[in-house]
Amino acid sequence: MKSFRSQMEDWMCQYKVDKLQIQEHGKWRGQQYPHILPQDLWFLNLWEETCFRAVKYFDKLQIKWHDQKHNLLSSQILCINLFFPLREHPELLKLWPCSSLVGVERV
Repeated sequence: MKSFRSQMEDWMCQYKVDKLQIQEHGKWRGQQYPHILPQDLWFLNLWEETCFRAVKYFDKLQIKWHDQKHNLLSSQILCINLFFPLREHPELLKLWPCSSLVGVERV
């Protein structure tokens, strides 16, 4: 049985080819990997609905992007895709079952 990591790499490889239409492997530390985007296409790793706003926000606040932002398994990109939209829709946090436990008042 494959590890969770291997399963996710396989899934991201398929996503990259089927949905993003990218055949080229990306590089990390001189090695090519099928689950990594070419560096100049890293922004395709962001959800298209918030991509422009997230890039603009990071530039404005001089927030450093993760060195592996072109990796389809990037944890920073995952967090941006999940949580950046909450900046514009904080009311969604009220629906989160744990919001009362952590005292979410505002984003």
